[in-house]
Amino acid sequence: MKKLDVYLQEIKRQKISVDDLQHAAEILAATPQLPAELENPDLTREKREDLVRSLFPLAVRGIIEVLAQDQTMKMMPDLIKEAETFEKPDKYLRCVLEYVKEPDEKQAAGIRKFLSEKYPGRELRIVKEEKPELGSGFILRVGSEEYDWSTEGRKRALADKLKNLAKEPDSGDFLTQKGIIGILKGNLDGIDISAREIGTVSRVGDGIAYVEAALEAGMDIDEFAGRLSFFFNAHNNLLEEVAKYRAARRLWAKIIKERFHAKKDRSMMLRFHTQTGGSTLTAQQPDNNIVRVAIQTLAAVLGGTQSLHTNSRDEALALPTEDSVRIALRTQQIVAYESGVADSIDPLGGSYYVERMTDELQAAAEAYIEKIDAMGGAVKAIEQGYIQREIAESSYQYQRQVESGEQIVVGVNKFTIEEPPAKGLLHIDASVAANQVKKLQEMKAARDNVLVRQRLDALRTAAEGSDNLMPYILDCARVYCTEGEICGELRKVFGEYRPMEVL
Repeated sequence: MKKLDVYLQEIKRQKISVDDLQHAAEILAATPQLPAELENPDLTREKREDLVRSLFPLAVRGIIEVLAQDQTMKMMPDLIKEAETFEKPDKYLRCVLEYVKEPDEKQAAGIRKFLSEKYPGRELRIVKEEKPELGSGFILRVGSEEYDWSTEGRKRALADKLKNLAKEPDSGDFLTQKGIIGILKGNLDGIDISAREIGTVSRVGDGIAYVEAALEAGMDIDEFAGRLSFFFNAHNNLLEEVAKYRAARRLWAKIIKERFHAKKDRSMMLRFHTQTGGSTLTAQQPDNNIVRVAIQTLAAVLGGTQSLHTNSRDEALALPTEDSVRIALRTQQIVAYESGVADSIDPLGGSYYVERMTDELQAAAEAYIEKIDAMGGAVKAIEQGYIQREIAESSYQYQRQVESGEQIVVGVNKFTIEEPPAKGLLHIDASVAANQVKKLQEMKAARDNVLVRQRLDALRTAAEGSDNLMPYILDCARVYCTEGEICGELRKVFGEYRPMEVL
C-alpha cells in the first residue's frame, strides 16, 4: 500500500477534518523552514513532539508527527485534496491509476473522458502508482470498481473468454486458429502503447520467427538458440541506447525461457553485433560525426555488445578514406583500452534512470510483440506491410522534428556555418571495376561449369521443397558459383521482392 493511502486511512481513523489539515498547511506555509526542521533526522523524537505540540492544533498533531518522521511533509497538499473526497463524496471521485509506463497525454485524455462519461458531475482525484508487474498497460480503480487494461488482465480476460466459448455448444468455429486470432485482435484494440525503437522490436520479432521455423523443422531449442545472433544500430541518445540493449537482453531471455522453454543458460543469452548509426551521420560539418560515433560506441559497450563496427566521419559523402577509417578504429580502441567501461559487464546497472527506461522499453516492446503475434507473426506482419509502415512513420516523424527544429542536429538545423565543398574524399578509379570484371570472367572460364550447373540445379530443386538450403548453397560455393548465380536460382522459386506501398 502506498504511503498516501496509509496516511488517508489514519486521517479517517482520527476523524481529522479538511479544515484542520488546511490550517496545518497554512502554519507550514507561513514558516518555510519549518518542514525541513521537523524532518531533520538529528531531531530527537521528544523535541519533535514538543515542536509539533507548540505550533499545531491537537487534531492534526498525530498526522504531522507521522509525516515528519517519514520525511514526507511535502505530501500535505495531496492529503488535503484526497481528504476532500471523504467529506464530499458526491462531488469528488478518487481514482487509482496503476501502470508500467505512465500514460502519455493522449492516453490520459482518454482516461479522463472515460471517467467523466462514466461518472458525470464528479471532480476527479487521480492517484498514480507504478506497477511493473502488470507487464504493460494499466489498471484503473474507482471505489469498488476496476477497469483492467493491463497485459496480465487482458490475458486473464482472454483465457476466460476462450474457456467460456469452449463450454458453449456450437463453439467449433470460434476455436479454429482463425477464430482465436480474431479474438486476439479484438482484445488488442483500444490501447495505444508505442516503442521507442521499432528496430529492436522488429528484430526480436524476426528472431521469434526464426526460432519457430527451426522448431517446426524438428530442432531442439537448446541445440541452436545459443548460436543465434542479432544486429543492432547505435544512435546518439546515450542512456536510451544503453537501456535499449539491456531491454533487448531481458526480453530475449524471457522469450526463450518462457515461450520456447529452453533449459540452458546459454540459450537465453542475447548475442549481438552493433554498428554505429549511419543515418545519424551528416554531410554538413563531417568532423562532428567523429563525436557522434564516439557516443554511439560508448553506448554499445555500456549496453553489452559482443562486437562493434564504427562508421567513418565521411561516409555521408563517399566511401571513407584511410585516415577516416583509422579514426573510427582508434575510437573503438580508446573506448576499449582507456575508458574503463569494458571492465564491468553492466556498468550502468542500478542507475534509477537507466533501470526505469529499461523497464519502459521492455514493456513497450512486449506490447509490440503481442500485436505482431496477433497478426500471425513477423513474416505475416511484413507481408501486410505493418513493419514497413511503422519504420516509414518513424522516419517521417523524425524528419518533421528535424525540419521544425524540435530535434536539433548540430551543423544541420542549428550551429550551422558556411562550408566550402568537401575536400580529400575517396574516389575509386574506374580501372578498379574493370579489373574486377576481368578477374571474374577468368574465374568463370577456368571452373568446371558442368558441375556448376549441376549444383545450381540441385539448389533450385531443394528450394522447391522443404529441405535445409544451407548445404546446397555451400556445395555451390565450393565449385565457385557466384553469389549472383545462387540468388538467381532462388529467385526462380521464390520470386523477387517488390516493396509494397506503406504510406
